[in-house]
Amino acid sequence: MGTAVGEMNSETQMEAKAILIAANPHSGAMDRRPMLETLAERLRSEGYEPHLCYEMQRWGVLASDLQVQGRLKLVVSAGGDGTLAAVVNQIAPEVPILVVPLGTENLLAKHFGLTANVEDILALIRSGTEVRIDAGKANGRLFLVMFSCGFDAAVVSRMHQERKGHISRWSWAKPIWQTIQSYRYPKVTVQSDVWRGLPTPKKVREEKIREELQNGVPEQAAPVEFEARWVFVFNVPRYAGGLPIADHAVDDDGLLDVCTFRGGSLWLGLMYLWAIFTRSHKRHSDCRIGKCAGLRLESRQEVPYQLDGDYGGVLPVEIEVIPNRVTLWIAARRR
Repeated sequence: MGTAVGEMNSETQMEAKAILIAANPHSGAMDRRPMLETLAERLRSEGYEPHLCYEMQRWGVLASDLQVQGRLKLVVSAGGDGTLAAVVNQIAPEVPILVVPLGTENLLAKHFGLTANVEDILALIRSGTEVRIDAGKANGRLFLVMFSCGFDAAVVSRMHQERKGHISRWSWAKPIWQTIQSYRYPKVTVQSDVWRGLPTPKKVREEKIREELQNGVPEQAAPVEFEARWVFVFNVPRYAGGLPIADHAVDDDGLLDVCTFRGGSLWLGLMYLWAIFTRSHKRHSDCRIGKCAGLRLESRQEVPYQLDGDYGGVLPVEIEVIPNRVTLWIAARRR
C-alpha cells in the first residue's frame, strides 16, 4: 500500500517550515474553519509557517511559489476526496500531501487511516513519512480513488447541479430518488488495448478470485471491446459506504482495476448491490473485472461520469494510469 520514498526528500525539505493548508470551506456537513484556524495557530506555535487558503484557484500558485523559494514542507488537503483531487491537479508530483478528512466519505483518508484530529495532524507532521501512489487520469484530469459512469454518476451529476453549500449523507436522498425515476441505463462501450481480465465462473470462490487478482491476473493481456451499463474504475480499493466493489485494487501497481455490470434496470442494480454486499459479485455472470493501464469509454447517449465523488463530465472519456504520480505524507507505520 503505497511505495515508500523515505522520511524526507532532501536537506532543503527538512529545513522547510511553510505548510500550505488548502482548505475547501464547503466540504462535509459543517463549517470546519474554526478547527483549521486552530490548526494554523498550533503550527505557528511550533515554529512552522502555516498558509491557510480557502481559494481553490490560488492553491497551485501558492504551492509553486513556496516550493521555488525552498520553503514548502508539505501541503495539507483539508476537505473531501474531491478537494484532494483538486490539490493533486494543481501541485507538483514531488510535493508531499497530508490529507485532513473533512468531506462526506473521505475514502482515501480511510484507506491510509488518517483523521481530522488536530493533535493527530501535528504528530503526523512531526514524524510522518512519504509514500508514492498512482493516480488515474480521465480526459486530462487526475483522480486518486475512483471513476465511475452509470447510475451512481448520474446521482452525482444531479447533486452537482443542485448543491449550494455543505452536505451530509442525507443530502443524497433527493438526487438518488430523482435518478431512480428518470435514469434509463444507457449502454457504454468499453475498449482497452491491453486488458488483463479474469474469468469468473460461478464455481470459483471469491477468495480465489481476489488472490489471483492481487498476484497478477492470470489471463493473458489482450485488446477488448464490450458493452456494459455500470462501469467502475479504481486506483484505491474504496467506494462510498464501504462497498467492496474492487477490494483487490492496489494503489501503486501501475494499473487500474475495472469492474463492470452488463444489465440495465433498477431491479438488476439492486441485485448487483446485494452481490457486492455479500462479496459474491465477481462470480456473477453479468460482472466483468480486469486490470489495465488505460481504457476508453463511449456511448451513443449522454452519460455522465464522476471522479472521486465529484461530477467530471460526460462520455466519451479516455482514462489512463499515471504511476507514482502522487506523494502522500502518512504515518510511518502505514507504509
